[in-house]
Amino acid sequence: MHKILTAASLALAIGFISSASPERVSGQAKKPAVKAGTVEVYKAKDGFRFRIKGPDGKTIAMATKGYAERADCLKTLDMVKTTLDNAKPADSKD
Repeated sequence: MHKILTAASLALAIGFISSASPERVSGQAKKPAVKAGTVEVYKAKDGFRFRIKGPDGKTIAMATKGYAERADCLKTLDMVKTTLDNAKPADSKD
């Protein structure tokens, strides 16, 4: 009988711990998820271009020129991503 009560108590404790939310365990609330925008690559009159749209669907950035090959447009887009990941904003001296 003692073994059964011990096993039941252990199972109850494990169930309680596994059902505890991270907020209760760590004391911190979860941060809300950030909505991502979209990136579109499209064919324009002067070649391939890209545009970046925010979560609201409005264009927030776009290519300044057209590229003859789609691959060149994608390379430039990758360069933009890398730059934004690594660079810190700086004030312009203009």
